[in-house]
Amino acid sequence: MTNTDTADAAATIKQVFELWQAGSEVVRITVNSPEAAAQVANIRRGLDALGCNVPLVGDFHYNDISCWLNILTVPSLGKIPD
Repeated sequence: MTNTDTADAAATIKQVFELWQAGSEVVRITVNSPEAAAQVANIRRGLDALGCNVPLVGDFHYNDISCWLNILTVPSLGKIPD
């Protein structure tokens, strides 16, 4: 799990990449605000550009429909539970 502010895409990409290089097979990121949700796709694209295909798991702490809509409109996480 990252400990960055997920709204800071650059810091989160760096930390996920480092975790992947260290052997993590899945990395969990916190999605606790609309700003964090809006960065998930950018984080996935940034990791893909680095050749990092580690699956991301969204740890949701935000109960607002707009947050979910931001995530559901972009298939950036490996799977969204039903």
